[in-house]
Amino acid sequence: VEIVTGKGIDVYANENIFAPLGMSETCYLPSAEYALRCAPTEKGRDGRLYRGVVHDPLARDAMGGVSGNAGLFSTLDDLSLYVAMLLNGGSWGDAEILSRRSVDVMLKPLHGYEMFDRTPGWEHFARCSQTGGDLLSSSTVGHTGATGTSIVIDPEYDIAVIVLTNYV
Repeated sequence: VEIVTGKGIDVYANENIFAPLGMSETCYLPSAEYALRCAPTEKGRDGRLYRGVVHDPLARDAMGGVSGNAGLFSTLDDLSLYVAMLLNGGSWGDAEILSRRSVDVMLKPLHGYEMFDRTPGWEHFARCSQTGGDLLSSSTVGHTGATGTSIVIDPEYDIAVIVLTNYV
């Protein structure tokens, strides 16, 4: 993102995804006030609780808390807007975030790579039930986070499940 746009992923995502969708409580590097609302994930070696601090050591220590793989803080309400946008084909309200074709590509395994049970960005449910269970369709995708977060999206049934915990 930074090479193509000249902006860090935190700035780019805020300007092009979070703000247009009205995701006002989604950010990297939460303020001290916001951090007080975050569930702690672990106690560091120094005894300090990781609260509002990215848990992943590479993202936290080597990347300053801003990384494509970790460090994003959000709420159920905000993540619901993001998932609704995906289930709606890339737009929500007046905001078009992705084209319908981009969403289709994002939610389906790439031809010839089906054996990896992945789509661009998601685990695919077809052969692996880690995120989907057995009540959802074979179109289900999901992503789990190291700190207990999980998003499962079933575009066939037009539903999603979002779990936010602090269980590492």
